[in-house]
Parts: sequence; C-alpha cells; structure tokens
Amino acid sequence: MTGHLTQVLNNVTEIINQSKTLTGLPPDAQEILNTAVSISRGIVTEVKGLQGTVLPFTEKATKQLNIALDIVTGARPLDEVKSVLVDVHGEAVIVQGASTKASENVKESIAKLQGLPDKLAPIIKRLNDEKITLSTQLEAAKKEESATKDNYYYLLMLGPFGLVGLAAALALYSHWSGRVNELQAKESELTRSIANLTAMITSTQTLGTEIGNLSSVMLQVSNAVDIVTTGLQTIIEDVNQPNAQRGMIELRIRAALLQVKTLAVDVS
Repeated sequence: MTGHLTQVLNNVTEIINQSKTLTGLPPDAQEILNTAVSISRGIVTEVKGLQGTVLPFTEKATKQLNIALDIVTGARPLDEVKSVLVDVHGEAVIVQGASTKASENVKESIAKLQGLPDKLAPIIKRLNDEKITLSTQLEAAKKEESATKDNYYYLLMLGPFGLVGLAAALALYSHWSGRVNELQAKESELTRSIANLTAMITSTQTLGTEIGNLSSVMLQVSNAVDIVTTGLQTIIEDVNQPNAQRGMIELRIRAALLQVKTLAVDVS
C-alpha cells in the first residue's frame, strides 16, 4: 500500500518516533507528550485496521461484480445477478459500519489532541520566567565572585599584613565561585529544557496538521464506502423490477466497478 492514506500514516508514525526521542522535558510537558503519542498511536492503529478491512473487500467486490457483469451481458437469468449483488452489498454494509466507527473514533481522538498544544504555552512561559530570574541571580553572583576575588588578591598583595583576613576572603570567594558554577549549570539545563520544549511544540503542531490530513482522507474513504454501498443497493432494486433492463443494470454494474476502484485508491 503506497497510496495517499498510507503516506499520511507514515508521516504520522515518523513524527511519533521523532517525538519519543525528545528528552529533558519538564514532567508536566513529558506527560502531555506521552498523551499525544498514545492518542496518535491509537489513531494509526484504527486507520490501519480500516485499511485491513476495506482493501480485501475491494478486491473481492471487484471479482464479484465482474462475475455479475458476465451474467448480465450473457444469457443467464438475472436472479443469478441478484444473488451475487446481495452478497457484495451485505459485505459493503459491514465495511460501511466499520468505516463509520473508525471515522468516529478518529474524530474523538483528534478532539483530545487539539487541546494539548494550549497546555504547553504556560509551561514554556514558566521556564522562560525561571530563566530570567536565574539570569538575574547569576549576574549578581558573578559580581560578588569578582568582588571577593579582587579582595582576595588585594590581601595577598599585602603580604603578612593581609594574613588575618586571607582565610575568610578565600572562603567567601570559594562560596561565590561555587554559586556561579551552580547557577550556570542550572541555566544550561534550563536552556536545554526550553529548546526541547520548543521542539516538542513544533512536533505537536506538525502532528496535529498530519492528523488533520488523516481525518480528511478518512472522510473521503467513508464517503466512497457510502457511494459503493448505495450504488449496490440501487442495482439490487433495479434487478427486482418486473421489467428490469439488462442494459441499465450493466451500466450500473460498470459504474459500481469504478466506484470500488476509487475506494481502493482512497484507502490505499
């Protein structure tokens, strides 16, 4: 299967796999990502399941409709055509039910996905606010580190006269130096978290776009199934007419074959 629906499915799967590689996210953001991945996987499974139902039907329906076409263009009784068509229509109704259910499930899942990006906005705002606060603290710590360092070197230059305060100056310088290193490490970690969260937001938006494409194709498939089912029912009604015309039935069967072919393309 290499049709448009399969391509969109592949796109969604690729985005899911890329999303799983994101690390260093805040716990609340990670939870949102896990939810998005879980919902998206469910959608992919649902759509693939529908493909597994519809494609075999289109293959079988094509064979059966060709048999019906041979009957109606030959000299065999129209009742034989009806028997074949009733069988195909019965299977089409089952596929129609599966298509409707899958479309509804996908629609519900999409509704759950749509609200997730909005939940990420306050998280990234919080991280940016934390970074601003951290940058202010780091700048202040660097000033203290520089001042205590200058004081320590000054006491060293005093020689014996500076020995009294040298130990205290060294301890103070070490404190602020350690504080600067601690804040720089936190700033680096926070920067990575913001970068990963930004990547996650982009990934989630792209995922939403592809899921939207998937929904559009699913609607197209559902409509195609409805057209096939309705078309088969119409042919059966024509065959049931006392004055059934073989020529008209033949045309409708040929139209049904084209509809089934269209359905196969849509769902592939």
